[in-house]
Amino acid sequence: MRLDETSYALARDLTTTAVHLEASWHVPPTLARTASDVVATRWIDRRGSGTQTAITPLDRYVVRVFLSATSMRLDADGRPVVSGALAAGSVHVSLPGQALTMSLDGPGDTLQWYLPAPFVHEAARGMDCVALLDGLGFGGMYRDGAIEQLAFALLAANTGSCMPGTAGHFATAVLSRLFQLASAPAVTALDPVKLAIPRWRMQRVDAYIREHLGDPISLAAIAAAAGLSPMHFAARFRIATGQRPHHYILRARIEHAKALLASSERPVVEVAGDTGFRTQAHFTTIFKRFTGATPCAWRREHALVGTAAGSSSVGADSSANGC
Repeated sequence: MRLDETSYALARDLTTTAVHLEASWHVPPTLARTASDVVATRWIDRRGSGTQTAITPLDRYVVRVFLSATSMRLDADGRPVVSGALAAGSVHVSLPGQALTMSLDGPGDTLQWYLPAPFVHEAARGMDCVALLDGLGFGGMYRDGAIEQLAFALLAANTGSCMPGTAGHFATAVLSRLFQLASAPAVTALDPVKLAIPRWRMQRVDAYIREHLGDPISLAAIAAAAGLSPMHFAARFRIATGQRPHHYILRARIEHAKALLASSERPVVEVAGDTGFRTQAHFTTIFKRFTGATPCAWRREHALVGTAAGSSSVGADSSANGC
């Protein structure tokens, strides 16, 4: 089922659906929202739609998780938040009434929680973090593997029949993690000046990983690419990215696999080998953990228009591409 041929099958039953399609950027579906409800949405732009503007609802905080890497500029109230490449797993928190402008240079895929202000304040009181909500300190960019996995877990739960309040239960865990990050030293935020590993070292790490996605990648190898000892690198890498090196490498492999699946008809077993997985079964397990779908299901949903030899062979001729 293609994204441009379906309503995403999320708004058919509002009582059992945890995640709703966001037709307009930063605007939750009206039917899915009541004053006291947590609303979760997914926004997908397959080509990059240029500049978008919106104002965060006055009664809501919005937590946006970037499910895939992209390139963009994001301003909040006229101040730049991020400009350039943005890694998958990045998280943006916008404050009530905040004016946002986003210019997307490529495809985008995000999951949002629209959180009623009383819901956020109650969670903050429970964690003795009310002071974090004063001023602008709570808003901004973060990068965190735990929140990323919570987003994918919610998407996975959404494939079945969800109990009422499912989005809110996940949101409570997300807020708990965000309060923890906001209370920690500023190196957890996406501030290149304060990163535990300087940007130029991280660029070397990323370049090494890109060049060796089909090969085994050891901690010693990427530490050497950064010019650090393995022990020093591992400790500072976790601070800089919020992830273990192994998880970071896996995500890079999956991002490359997604690009191959979307733009070609290559069999899944070949994609698995080209992204460093020894077996298709292992690849499928890891791919589903990161995306909430199997490689074949993800390909059917995201295949670019014009691939599959200009026909409907993606999905229709599943044996040709290993699906």
